[in-house]
Amino acid sequence: MNAAEGATTGVIPPDEAGRVAEARVGWRHKLAFGIGGITDMVGFHGPVTLVNPIFNITLGLSPTLIGLAKAICRVWDAVTDPAMGTISDRSTSRHGRRRPFIVIGALAMGITFFALFVVPRGLGSGALFAYLTAMLLLFYSAFTVFTVPYHALGYELATSYDDRTRVMAWRLAFNMVGNTIVSWLFTATQLPIFDNTMEGVYYVGAATGVLIVACGIIPGLLVPEKRPLAPRPRPPVRVELKAAFGNRPFLRLVGLALLFLTAATASGMLADYVNFYYVYEGDLRSAAVVSSSGVTIGYVMTLLSVFAWTWLGARFDKKTVLFFTLLLNGVFSVSTWWLFTPAHPYWQVGYRVLTQPLLLGFWLMLQSMIADTCEYEELTTGGRRDALLGAFVSFSQKVGVSAAFIFAGLLLDLSGFRADRGGVQDERTLLALRAALVAVPVACMILAAVLVRGYPLSRARMAQISRELAERRQTAAVETGAKSRPVE
Repeated sequence: MNAAEGATTGVIPPDEAGRVAEARVGWRHKLAFGIGGITDMVGFHGPVTLVNPIFNITLGLSPTLIGLAKAICRVWDAVTDPAMGTISDRSTSRHGRRRPFIVIGALAMGITFFALFVVPRGLGSGALFAYLTAMLLLFYSAFTVFTVPYHALGYELATSYDDRTRVMAWRLAFNMVGNTIVSWLFTATQLPIFDNTMEGVYYVGAATGVLIVACGIIPGLLVPEKRPLAPRPRPPVRVELKAAFGNRPFLRLVGLALLFLTAATASGMLADYVNFYYVYEGDLRSAAVVSSSGVTIGYVMTLLSVFAWTWLGARFDKKTVLFFTLLLNGVFSVSTWWLFTPAHPYWQVGYRVLTQPLLLGFWLMLQSMIADTCEYEELTTGGRRDALLGAFVSFSQKVGVSAAFIFAGLLLDLSGFRADRGGVQDERTLLALRAALVAVPVACMILAAVLVRGYPLSRARMAQISRELAERRQTAAVETGAKSRPVE
């Protein structure tokens, strides 16, 4: 595809060709974009964090049925995520291709998150399963409307290899704030001011819904888009999907996201059950306080590590830093065998403090690398599909989480775990859960390391791509004299 043809398929407008390649995004726009990361993470982790304690431990729904409800949502996401990516990429709204959807999605997320935990009383197992499935479908549809354009906005915001890492560092820092909030959601439902867990989750769900809306609308209102408003001919959807699936470096990153989230989610869920029933023998309140305290301390350490990860990303290839996070995550997963012990309940805090900064390092490098693959796609196909690629990433993340919960739920059932036994669980059950807490993340990290090894976009290669694209845009500017303006 030549430059003139590329100008009709979503490539950066020709008048951007003269911009300085290393121009940085201003801190105000980074801040506004980053704040949306709270909504992103509360929406991503909030439901899955509360669903098992509420619907399994409190209401008695089978972990397998809970996993099935999440699996149904992932089938729905397989349609809605790429559809939302295509809609956003092709939007011709005068307010921009991303921002209107970000605002609408945040509003819908807040409402549906609250509704998810307003569970009618007296429902049987079948009705409870149906209610959970319906509410999750509504919530994740709203989440898709928000998160796909939000991620695309970030991929487009920076134009240089290292500034992409800086932009993502702001988002990931606020992601950690969101994760800290999520880690206290169930603990908050256990406060003595509430008569029971269901009353607690009613008020906690309402407050969380308000937070989702407040943080989610900020990037939609304050962050400018750099894409043109003028309508452009686009190839058929099947052509765009084929091009996206032909982006091999991007597909490696999708596989990494899937594996890492499967490991992180499954180990997080299993760690809670090991903590609740092995370390604290059914004392949920004490176990929740220790768990949330450890996660909170870990997130404080994570926020402090932002500068270190950003420096490492500028000093080494992102691929090298990513491999380092996988290695350490595997080592720390093995340590759970000794750190989760009834003899020393607080030792588990060490595991949570050590692993949380690794989450930031992994996602910071991965998201910055995804932005690189968007530029790689522009070079190889002549067009950019930031929202569509972001949709695939979002879908893979949700698949990873759901696969992990289905797998962990099956492990719970196969281990012989029964919620009605409370703290008196079979010894073999506890042994199986402890072994799974080690084995699942280690296996995922080994597979992820294989994918990282073959990733081709180094710093030197991206510099070459940037030069080639700058020349192409300059040529297009001379040939077409096209004009466009940013959305302010």
